[in-house]
Amino acid sequence: VAIAASADRPDADVDLGLPVEDRVRHVRFGPGVVTAIEPGRLTVAFTEVGYRVLDTAAMAEGGLLTREDA
Repeated sequence: VAIAASADRPDADVDLGLPVEDRVRHVRFGPGVVTAIEPGRLTVAFTEVGYRVLDTAAMAEGGLLTREDA
């Protein structure tokens, strides 16, 4: 996931390296699967809490989302 920086989001140039269908774990929401990738955000279907749209810069900065081992 590569996100282009902009004047209002200079920190938005983020590459999480998570393709669609990758299994991930969020520190609060638990395990999930990446279902969509858009500029600046990705959508994850979490097992316990359903779909969430996440800001990629926030996920990278806070280390909130990690790839799960297969």
